[in-house]
Amino acid sequence: MKKIILFFFLLLNCGIYSQKIRIGLFAEQKITSLKIILASGNYLLVSDTSQEQIYTSDTIEFKVLDNNQFSIYINQKLYSNKDRLELVQSNNLSFLDFTPIYPKLKTRSYNGDFEILVINGFIKIINNIEMDLYLKGVLESESGLGRPIEYYKVQSIISRTYALKYFKKHQKQNYNLCDRVHCQVYLGKGNFDLIIDSAISTTTGIIMLDNNKMLAPTFFHANCGGQTSETDLIWKEKIPFLKSIQDTFCTKTKQANWQKTIPLKKWTDFLEKKYKFPISDSISMQLLNKFQQPSRLTFYLDPIYKIPLNELRDEFKLKSTFFSAEIIDENILLQGRGFGHGVGLCQEGAINMAKLGYKHEQILNHYFNGMYLNKY
Repeated sequence: MKKIILFFFLLLNCGIYSQKIRIGLFAEQKITSLKIILASGNYLLVSDTSQEQIYTSDTIEFKVLDNNQFSIYINQKLYSNKDRLELVQSNNLSFLDFTPIYPKLKTRSYNGDFEILVINGFIKIINNIEMDLYLKGVLESESGLGRPIEYYKVQSIISRTYALKYFKKHQKQNYNLCDRVHCQVYLGKGNFDLIIDSAISTTTGIIMLDNNKMLAPTFFHANCGGQTSETDLIWKEKIPFLKSIQDTFCTKTKQANWQKTIPLKKWTDFLEKKYKFPISDSISMQLLNKFQQPSRLTFYLDPIYKIPLNELRDEFKLKSTFFSAEIIDENILLQGRGFGHGVGLCQEGAINMAKLGYKHEQILNHYFNGMYLNKY
């Protein structure tokens, strides 16, 4: 018990749990022109030499220059040339609309504070925001609206735990997490959904620990197809806490089953080129028509061929590695189960458990057996 108290005391002193979290927005995009509209409230634009009050409906535009700076226009009037500035909100109800002009991307709305800078000729946007406000955006992006409150409590706890466990994932980029599936999807601010807000507020500060009383690895995916996956089947790394379980709660949902037809030549050409699969060997070719996966496996056909299923998923953009296959005419038909990597929490299974009346603690314990909940 003393070790547990010491662990959290050190984290609190480091400020990890109490400070805001920094999120890299549009993290995969190479933006050279950006428009921001103040959609609600007030912001203060802060540069190294001046400050400017920004009001509702004001427009700020950024255009990258050749000298690794950007020109800043406020309401179409040139304000300054800089390589960095900050936008500081007046209160949590203030938010901005971000529209990348080049490349042209959809507008997203975010609240919190922002750092905007030029790195290697491209605009980078960092959102500095309170944890629970960040989680509102994550829950809407990852789970959608209209889910049971006990499910949102589950997602709130695992997303908060994930953010804290991987707090330094993008330290080299000077922020904590990105806005994509590489971390957690965060496509905009929360829109004041009462159920999501209630789920987050009632679980504020609650995190999940593993059986060593450390922050748990809280991976999640859309649908496991009836069986979650061991981590070494997907990422070649064994995490004992994340064990495979049979899951009957997701097997009749929308993403439980899928099919995909691929030209046989395209399939065998890849196997031959990448793994030296002997397509001239009749016995090996016969195996292509007999591949079954009643439970999750690591390798396609037989381990002797050393063809990882996760690499086939990446190459052919499959919904999961959990599939069986047969040859039909000049094609190979894949009949798959589930959507996503299959590790950790199955979102559709958890949603169904919540609909059936299970509490968030029961749902978490189903997918993460041996877990503990604690409040920092």
